[in-house]
Amino acid sequence: MERERHDDAIGALLADAARHAGQGVLFYDRGAQRFRTAGEAPPLCRRCLGDPRLEPKCRATYEQAAENAMSSAEPFYYTCWAGLLFVAVAIAPFARCLGCVAVGGFRAASDAADDFPGGDSVLRGMRSRRAGGRLGNFFAAAPPISPTRLRGLGEYLQDAGFASGLNSAAYFLRRNAVYLQQRAIAECARLLRPAHLKPVALVRRADSLVSRAYVSGSGQLRRNCAAYLAAVLQACAWDLARLKAHLRVPMALLTRDAVLRGGDWSAAARDELRFAARLDQGRTVEDVCYAFLEILSEASTRASNADGVAPALSERVVRWLERNYSMPVTMAGASRAVGASASSIVKRARRDTGKTFHQLLLEIRLAEAKRLLATTRLDLAAIALQCGFCDQSHFTRHLKKATTLAPGQFRKLMVVSEAEVLK
Repeated sequence: MERERHDDAIGALLADAARHAGQGVLFYDRGAQRFRTAGEAPPLCRRCLGDPRLEPKCRATYEQAAENAMSSAEPFYYTCWAGLLFVAVAIAPFARCLGCVAVGGFRAASDAADDFPGGDSVLRGMRSRRAGGRLGNFFAAAPPISPTRLRGLGEYLQDAGFASGLNSAAYFLRRNAVYLQQRAIAECARLLRPAHLKPVALVRRADSLVSRAYVSGSGQLRRNCAAYLAAVLQACAWDLARLKAHLRVPMALLTRDAVLRGGDWSAAARDELRFAARLDQGRTVEDVCYAFLEILSEASTRASNADGVAPALSERVVRWLERNYSMPVTMAGASRAVGASASSIVKRARRDTGKTFHQLLLEIRLAEAKRLLATTRLDLAAIALQCGFCDQSHFTRHLKKATTLAPGQFRKLMVVSEAEVLK
């Protein structure tokens, strides 16, 4: 019964995605090792899936795409074995990957690697297979696609997976956060030298990490935590038990600092035991590393609130934007509200979040607009004004740029009628 519900939801998702993409969309079922399609697939895909010699190559490519999309919990951009561009999103009800939904069969409209999701690795795969003969003819017939359109299709498939109920947004967001942390750890690991891995050096790093946690913004805290975890993981050779043992050092330092800041000893000791229990529940290195970051963030926030320490500048700016996004917002207004110069806001926002002031504002406005589209019957003009956009056309332009969907299309995708639920 459950499998039938999933099959029905996947079929509806494929049909909606095919209408949006204007071409065929495929679902690869990992268990059955077969494909389902909606709409007309690209010519090369039709030929490959109908050829017993070529179909196993496609199956292997989709298997890898499903695995990568599930691992990162974000759209996975890639070239198929024949070199055409695709984007895939994992389908994982109850955190179990059934396969992936993919759309593609495109050739790049530009050779600029930096423009495309996946960068040079994607375009390199495409260029390496540009060939003469019959494959070259299929390449020439493939529709061109821009980087913006390809990203838009990936974001659409991700949102459609959430809207269908097949994927849990909360689970995917957390899994993606774990994935991004592991990437940051890997980047930090490349910079380590043997001297960084000595026991004394690790204790010093732990002390520095805990001390900085109280004054760092969330972005800087994530970077500092990744650098520390990279050193610890190298020192313990990625052994789970030894990792947990190493992390008891910063746990003890958090207790020390809580008491020295005037906190109650018994409460601080109980917190340390609670934090240690959370770490012990981790069954993988990745889970333990992310739990440690959550613990550090929680302790930092609690200490800042208790001591009346002002949050980092970028966090104060984001909170102010979250309260004021519905009104006309200016850099001068933000500067007066948070007590910092415009240049400081620009620099700190970019450093801690990787985004500009106006990108943060637009992100907050669009998030609220998407919520209102999905959960209310407000007309589009009212939503636009309520979210701080100049007018409906201004709102429509930004939503289409972010999702490739007009507001009406987005609402239709997100809202499921009572009749559809009951049938």
